[in-house]
Amino acid sequence: MTGRRILAIPGVLALLFATTIGVGITPAGATKYPPPPFKHGLHCGYVHHFGKGGFTEEIDIFGSGFHGQPSITSNEKGTRFVVTHDHGNELIVMISIPFGSKTGKYTFTIKNPDSTSCKLDYISR
Repeated sequence: MTGRRILAIPGVLALLFATTIGVGITPAGATKYPPPPFKHGLHCGYVHHFGKGGFTEEIDIFGSGFHGQPSITSNEKGTRFVVTHDHGNELIVMISIPFGSKTGKYTFTIKNPDSTSCKLDYISR
């Protein structure tokens, strides 16, 4: 029995040493560590608020890479957008939806002056 305890102690010390200096330890579920860096460029995140048919509403669009007063187009006919503030990671936009437009989910495309673009869904009520 004493031989087993003597052999077990170096294993415990090796485990303690490895955890102390951080050798071979990665977070659970991590396949690549450290994670790859975030890609540069235009990325659309999400929309805060929604548009109403027959009204002009202010919406916030969050993402990254917005610059130079981006243009916005929609797949809903007659919808107009005016970018009032561009903060780089947030666009504040006035959206005008024509009266009588159907409610539902629509997609708009945000395009920077350097021709980079991204698509994002929004709700019209």
